[in-house]
Amino acid sequence: MSGVSDRIRVHTGDITRLKVDAIVNAANSSLLGG
Repeated sequence: MSGVSDRIRVHTGDITRLKVDAIVNAANSSLLGG
């Protein structure tokens, strides 16, 4: 069974250069889901 660290990554830098299926961004000023 995979852990959370296998599925979620934090990236600092140019996200337009990432080869990924999706980029998720919390759409509020506190950067929290909800």
